[in-house]
Amino acid sequence: MNGFWNDDAEKITHRFKVVDEIDPDIGPLMLLTPLPGSPVWQQALRKGRIESLDFQNWDARHSTMPTRYLSREQLGTLSLWANQEFYRKPERIERIRHGYTSPYVRQKFETYQAGARLIDG
Repeated sequence: MNGFWNDDAEKITHRFKVVDEIDPDIGPLMLLTPLPGSPVWQQALRKGRIESLDFQNWDARHSTMPTRYLSREQLGTLSLWANQEFYRKPERIERIRHGYTSPYVRQKFETYQAGARLIDG
């Protein structure tokens, strides 16, 4: 998960490299989305960190608040990069599509691909 208050580009890049090295079948790096009423929500509200209350974007794929070091846009760009890089490896794609993974993993991958096509235009 990305988007913790102390996240910067270096931490997010490192987090991606660790996940990539572990090489799970599915590994999207989601964005921290404070659920209304949760301690994260209460703290973010108290400190004025929530910048978007458009609940259509509260899906762990869109940034709703910045970090200490990154704007929402920068955070979103880094997280998108990490997810795209994760799913660019041909051997991982082959394993997900035709290997030992579960139908659930294939379905999640196909959903991710469809969403990525929408983002890329």
